[in-house]
Amino acid sequence: MNYLVGDIGNSFIKISILKENFIIKKSYSFDTQKIYNKKDLKKFFKKFLKKSCYSKVLFSSVVPSAFKIIKNYLKKKKICSF
Repeated sequence: MNYLVGDIGNSFIKISILKENFIIKKSYSFDTQKIYNKKDLKKFFKKFLKKSCYSKVLFSSVVPSAFKIIKNYLKKKKICSF
């Protein structure tokens, strides 16, 4: 099972896929301002959501509005985020 973890900062959003033993398998970066554009958001998540199934996702955020957008997007995909 893979885990999906992310950090939402003022400049960038960094998302990593972790293996079972918590070693980073792959990392992705995304400009935080682009998260507000639905087309860019969908394009970004398409990179890694199709590769593996995640039942739960963990995010840390200093930008509550960006976290809310990501949380709602993942909720539509039936993925629980914390």
